[in-house]
Amino acid sequence: MAKASDFEGKKQDELFYFVDYSPEEAERVGYSNYSYWGSVIQNFLKHKAAVVCLFLFLFLVIFSFIALAIGKYDYQTLVTDSSLAFRKPNSEYWFGTDNLGRDYWCQVWYATQVSIRLALIVAVGESILGVIIGLIWGYVRKLDRFFTELYNLIDNVPYIIYMTLIALVVGQSFTIMAVSMIAIGWPAASATWCSCSVTASTTSRPAALAPRCGAF
Repeated sequence: MAKASDFEGKKQDELFYFVDYSPEEAERVGYSNYSYWGSVIQNFLKHKAAVVCLFLFLFLVIFSFIALAIGKYDYQTLVTDSSLAFRKPNSEYWFGTDNLGRDYWCQVWYATQVSIRLALIVAVGESILGVIIGLIWGYVRKLDRFFTELYNLIDNVPYIIYMTLIALVVGQSFTIMAVSMIAIGWPAASATWCSCSVTASTTSRPAALAPRCGAF
């Protein structure tokens, strides 16, 4: 580091001089190797619990396919037999049997695949729908009251009530459940965050953000 004594006794023209412009040097100085996803991965790896959960999730996904392949029964061809009901785990039925005499092993791992597939579809669907609605919500001021009331209506009613009514009125299937969960879960996904971000970038009135950001 330069000291004050290094400049004593020198003339002004000796302290300052012009430097020739170099595009390579300018590019090198202005360049940054920052990567958004690299930063995300680094922050994620710092959380040991999250890393353990990720490996556990991947293990369940992979083993759910292996378990069905090595199992003795196929979920699609299970036959009910009341004489085999409630059998304890043994060499034939690794997880035992249910009240209808069906093998628990294939049912558990098939249900695991369905649950994981449903969770991934709903997570992606909620994020996409939430971002789209959030952008519209924050950009179109005339729809602010509508989306605010819609958000309150969905958010204030217990989740289980919506799902129960949909199952009774519309029916029960994988598609119906996925669509219903996406339609109900978008407010908690990205909608409010996107709305606040868009509004913050297009207005200088902090009070406009308060209702949707939970201030009151």
